Amino acid sequence: MSHHVKLALLGVFLVLILGPFETDSFSYENLPAVAMDYKVHIDAGKEDCYSQYVNPGATFYVSFQVYTD
Repeated sequence: MSHHVKLALLGVFLVLILGPFETDSFSYENLPAVAMDYKVHIDAGKEDCYSQYVNPGATFYVSFQVYTD
C-alpha cells in the first residue's frame, strides 16, 4: 500500500473517530447534571435581569443575599 493511501486512510479514520467530539457543537446544556455557580453584583438602587436555560424536568436552585451597611 502506498504512503499516500495510508495517509488518506488515516485521515478518514481520524475524521470518523474525532468527528463526534467537535468543540463547536459542545454544550453543557446537553449534559444530564451540571452545577453552575454565578455571582451577579447589582449596585444599590439599580436593577438587572438574568436568565438561565434549564432542561425540562430539571431543578433550578437560586439563593441571594442583600448586604446592608
